[in-house]
Amino acid sequence: MMFKRANDYNVVFSTPSRTDKGSMPLGNGELGANVWATREKLCIYLSRSDALTECDRNVKLGWLTAIFVPNILAFPHFRQELILEEGCVCLSLADSEGRQVTLRVFAERERNALRIGIESNFELETRWAYKTWRTEENRHVNDMGFDQTALTGVAESADCQVFEEDYTLIYHENQTSIIPHVTELEALGDCLNEIPDELTGRVFGGILRVQPQYKSGSAGELITIGMQAEATLFTFSEQPKEGTEAYLREQIRLSRGGKNFLQARAETKDFWKNYFEKSYLYVEGDKPKEIRYSTFYKNLDYEDTSANETDSWVTRAYILSKYMQKCCIGAKYPIRFNGGHFNLGVGIPYGQATMPESIGTETPYPPKLHYSPDERSWGHMLLWQNERLPYYSLLAQGDSEPVRKFLEYYCSFGKINRIKAKKYYGAEGAYNTEIMTSFGLSPNYLYGYDRAGLPDGYVTNRYGGAVDISPGLEQAYFLIAYSEYTFDETFFRETALPYILDLFRYIETRFPLRENGKLIIEPLNSIETYWDTKNPVTVVAGLHAVLERLVAHPLQAEEQKYFREFEKIVPEYTFRQREGQILCPAEKYSEERHNVESPEIYAIFPFDNQIERISLSTARRTFAVALSESRNFQGMAQGDSSQAESFCGWHYEGIVAAILNQTDIAKQILEYNCSYRHKNARFPAFWGPAYDSLPDTDHAANIQTQLQYMVMRREGDTIHLLPAFPREWKCCFRLWVDRETFVSCTYEDGQIKTCECNNPKYRLVLDMPKIKGNNNL
Repeated sequence: MMFKRANDYNVVFSTPSRTDKGSMPLGNGELGANVWATREKLCIYLSRSDALTECDRNVKLGWLTAIFVPNILAFPHFRQELILEEGCVCLSLADSEGRQVTLRVFAERERNALRIGIESNFELETRWAYKTWRTEENRHVNDMGFDQTALTGVAESADCQVFEEDYTLIYHENQTSIIPHVTELEALGDCLNEIPDELTGRVFGGILRVQPQYKSGSAGELITIGMQAEATLFTFSEQPKEGTEAYLREQIRLSRGGKNFLQARAETKDFWKNYFEKSYLYVEGDKPKEIRYSTFYKNLDYEDTSANETDSWVTRAYILSKYMQKCCIGAKYPIRFNGGHFNLGVGIPYGQATMPESIGTETPYPPKLHYSPDERSWGHMLLWQNERLPYYSLLAQGDSEPVRKFLEYYCSFGKINRIKAKKYYGAEGAYNTEIMTSFGLSPNYLYGYDRAGLPDGYVTNRYGGAVDISPGLEQAYFLIAYSEYTFDETFFRETALPYILDLFRYIETRFPLRENGKLIIEPLNSIETYWDTKNPVTVVAGLHAVLERLVAHPLQAEEQKYFREFEKIVPEYTFRQREGQILCPAEKYSEERHNVESPEIYAIFPFDNQIERISLSTARRTFAVALSESRNFQGMAQGDSSQAESFCGWHYEGIVAAILNQTDIAKQILEYNCSYRHKNARFPAFWGPAYDSLPDTDHAANIQTQLQYMVMRREGDTIHLLPAFPREWKCCFRLWVDRETFVSCTYEDGQIKTCECNNPKYRLVLDMPKIKGNNNL
């Protein structure tokens, strides 16, 4: 297989874009940007994960534009390229008179600042403007129809705009927050001081500076003229202790500093080059699949999507998804499952082409919504089952630091979760739930306002709002996996173990009844599909999985004894007969399905150490029946409803197929998902929409995790190579087993060409059938 590199999959546009659907993504983890160029101007949305409003919405920082005199974007030669190994969008423009311009945009690594540099062989005038669409107080109504201002009495204040001769400042200051209202609604008013409040008084925004500055224009424009020019948009977000005025003065001072353009660009290039070299995965031989579209999509006015051609859709999907994920991940707050930094607003899933000038206008399809690039399908809440998926692929990439931050964030709500456990259930330990706000409570509109006859803590939304315990068990399993991967005993002792002990204490004290010495866990959802069940498989599998991993970990005598005793009260799996033995969704449940998830396969993923307990044959039969009964073995048609059956988006059937070495199924799912781009989005990894907006973050994450499982799976000290990889394909990869151990492999023409593991502790086993040579490598 020819040596590959990430830059072989750079994305190139040869014509300008018409709308923000033609944007390319940039980011440094905290700061993100959508970059596109029309025939009239360069446009950039700016985002930060910590730009949180009074209503707990993660909104964009605004909109940066540049207009050129002469209009270089109308030059006949136009090339816009995302250079992956530089983390840079580069525009190259030229005309028949020999005039040439190069424009580079990147997110600085050291500071949360966007840098733009222009070089030309003639005098070029550039008119820069930094704008906001939040110019009036906002009564927020989300895409589910909930009017937060009506419900809570809290509106979002307008952004402030400051136009000075040498800079433009736009900032948002939270005058209040919804936290007191939500706390009171959820019967926690006497605990208000214990709620982690990162909304009240938060100030976020950006400062635009240009050089060499010629003059200030009208409406806050900053103008540069010359053969070289630079613009920096410095961003910030914090709850200032010294007061807003003093804080803003300091940000203005900081915006003047930083590395020069060349230094900042060199650091950014080094980062992305090293990132793509540390771990890689290239494939050849795959074929794109034809995507189904709803009638609405067939009538859209499309962007030019010629950039979607490639020699390997799987490789490009993996690399671009990995790149976009890194742009969004690693800050304090988790990546947003519904678009990350790059969400393009409610309305986009239906194919509407929009620009910031369209803000406030109604979308042309039912239900009537108002377009805003701030909006996200399913709102701005955090859903564990969706938030976790991007982090599952990171350890194999050797990228453990974002995993630690993610886990620490979710562990940070221990105090309020202990209060909720006692208040709602009279239980010890810590309560956990599927859906939460940035301050650890349920979203008020899901918790519900009609409380007549309902106990405190009962969430009226019976979907994700009612999923309990299984998210905590997944987190516990992930905490142990991270500790083992990094050999970080301090993290295990100070972060993982306290969380796990709190969780187990909550389970045993919330459900004190026993049947034949076993826990009776009811009523509890088996994720969103089956409601109010007894001993749901998601919890049973999680308890077994966590305990098996725990007792194998070095523990103190009292800890070992506690968990060994707990093992004795964990319910056993419940089975039924369907062409042999298969897992049940719960010990007792109604067969009415409320969602398209299959809880039975939790014992395969994420709790993959349970396959031996239930047996491989049972796992495979369970998976086959789950595919049949859920009707999920099909690609989603773009434009389908959020209740459509498919293996796209957050669905992890592809991962399960790979874990079970079901190569044909895994191949079909992967090829379809790697072809499932938005029909009207130019960037080929703006996946979806499947279930969760555009781009679909979970769809991208599952492509990565599935392909990793197809080429490598670890069981103890044994590493299985190519266990679910099509033998007619080729691949070259370097993945990480733990913080110190990598495996690299090249496979083509039915043979392993090269194979290396830098740690003799591990035994490599070639699992792919019908491959020449010894299976023990």
